[in-house]
Amino acid sequence: MSGTYLDDTYLDESRVTGAKRTPAPRRRSASGYGRKLPTSWMLEVDGRWRRVYVMQWSNAGSAYVVVGGEELFLPFSDLQYVADKLDEKRRRS
Repeated sequence: MSGTYLDDTYLDESRVTGAKRTPAPRRRSASGYGRKLPTSWMLEVDGRWRRVYVMQWSNAGSAYVVVGGEELFLPFSDLQYVADKLDEKRRRS
């Protein structure tokens, strides 16, 4: 396995141009665990708003977005920080 495999599974932060919270979608899992649990967060990636999902097993979860049918995991965990950083960048420009 080459080193580029891991790089290809993470979302490049430079592709994110917006972040917002929306009303939380209905959960699909009564247990709270699963492969594609929708969150209240959306990210604008490559000019299109995409829902942030979480894979949650046991006490570990991984956030990701789906782009072109591919799961791209978020290299950052604090989405509010990302949203604030993008707002600050917009204000400066």
